[in-house]
Amino acid sequence: GCDNHCAYCIVPFVRGDEKSRSPDRVMEEISLLRDEGYGEITLLGQNVNSYSSEGVGFARLLELAARAADPARVRFVTSHPRDFDESVVSAMASLSNVCNQLHLPVQSGDDGVLERMGRGYTRSEYLRKIDMLRDSIPGVVLSTDILVGFPGESESAFLNSASLLEEIRFDYAFLFKYSPRRGTAAATMPDQIEERERLRRLNIVQDLQRDITVEKSRAIEGALRRVLVTGSSPRGDGQQAGRTVGNRLVILDGTEYPAGSFVDVRISRADGWTHFAAAVEPVRNGS
Repeated sequence: GCDNHCAYCIVPFVRGDEKSRSPDRVMEEISLLRDEGYGEITLLGQNVNSYSSEGVGFARLLELAARAADPARVRFVTSHPRDFDESVVSAMASLSNVCNQLHLPVQSGDDGVLERMGRGYTRSEYLRKIDMLRDSIPGVVLSTDILVGFPGESESAFLNSASLLEEIRFDYAFLFKYSPRRGTAAATMPDQIEERERLRRLNIVQDLQRDITVEKSRAIEGALRRVLVTGSSPRGDGQQAGRTVGNRLVILDGTEYPAGSFVDVRISRADGWTHFAAAVEPVRNGS
């Protein structure tokens, strides 16, 4: 569930308030998955950073999870920028099997829109958290959500979102045009923006982010990366798919590694968020 009630979101109305599971139960489940041979375990919540149970906050939960999962990787999603703090960054930086990848939905780069959305942070506060991440975790892979065409979003406010993409240069992003949801506060706000204009704005940020993603992906061509093999590639023809610690999709040609194997690969080329690689050698344990 979720306690935030962002103006555009129906989740709190259909899933109710946040509930945090007991840390002991979470560790039991992680240990079982590790023993069954899973190579990666994800901590999942509508807002994982607000986890709180039996005196355990999210940073401490992450430390316990990393220990229980070892040698499997630990990933988590989704983080709310308002609640994302230095304690979580410190845990990520110090735990070797916690993935150096973070999805941190910003939704807008304009303070006025953020306020009407009810997000609870400003552009400058968000930027400071991105700087903290990059200072503490070199090479961290960052993604976000952007919502364009929110009621009352002026052209200049929209351009503030576009400029935020250019300034931060996320590795990838999930980009959406605003769609009214009956029962949410935003659905009855004045100054609703026409569908055609919302689509125009979406196309602009999609083109912008596509170029940034290609640039960031091609920057690692020739690099060595450790990949968790996830199974056959949807492309077929004997190819396999895997994920790096940064959640980059990697296609391996002519390999037959069991799903769950870790393999060191060299990235030969990138096509958007899809990377192609040749296997160097398998890895016995760990990420």
